[in-house]
Amino acid sequence: LNLAGGNANFGSPITLNGGALNHVGTGYTVLFAQLTVAADATITIANAGASDQLFVDAGITGAGNLTVTNSGAASVGIHFRNGTPGLFAGNLTVNGGHIASQGNGFNFQKSNVTLNDANWYMDGSQFATTGANEQMGSLSGNGNVLMGGFALTLGVGDKSGSHSGVLSGSG
Repeated sequence: LNLAGGNANFGSPITLNGGALNHVGTGYTVLFAQLTVAADATITIANAGASDQLFVDAGITGAGNLTVTNSGAASVGIHFRNGTPGLFAGNLTVNGGHIASQGNGFNFQKSNVTLNDANWYMDGSQFATTGANEQMGSLSGNGNVLMGGFALTLGVGDKSGSHSGVLSGSG
């Protein structure tokens, strides 16, 4: 499925049953309906500017593993805003760019999260949104987590990982 950006809003639920969702072009796209990862899937964000973002506003669910590849500028990324905690049980890998969790956190409390050259913003600094506490099953990779004043809880469900990036903030 290709989403062309251009400051678009998409209101229908999306189920990834394997395969890929590609965000291409310029501008942002907002998914106002739930994203379900039913089988292992990939989201690719291939843009060049800071305003080229994918926003998931109704949460994520499913048990498939999700890989997010930000192949554009370092400022390109995916944002998970709101959603119901604990509905996503797959693992999450983010390659490059950034990821942000805002609003109601804990979308990834059952997940092993791997950040490969990617930054996770919990602090609300991306697009003037509200920061959020976050819980993850585990954290691995070399990416950085910017917590601001929010708390990050790791090891939910007795999971463990190996992380070599920086955790910053007072959370």
